[in-house]
Amino acid sequence: MAASSPALSNNSTDSPTATLHRDTPPKTLRGLNKPKCIQCGNVARSRCPYQSCKSCCSKAQNPCHIHGM
Repeated sequence: MAASSPALSNNSTDSPTATLHRDTPPKTLRGLNKPKCIQCGNVARSRCPYQSCKSCCSKAQNPCHIHGM
């Protein structure tokens, strides 16, 4: 046995298909860019001049025409 075959290494860093990870975006991006309340971080109405949700707008007693206070 003058020439022996090279040994196969079990190095897993060579194979990019070891773990398949999907980075597929959702079908629609609707609703992901909603305005946040500056007080609590909940979803606020986009037309509220105080940039608040209904709960924080009523607690602050803002004269908001959107939330009907």
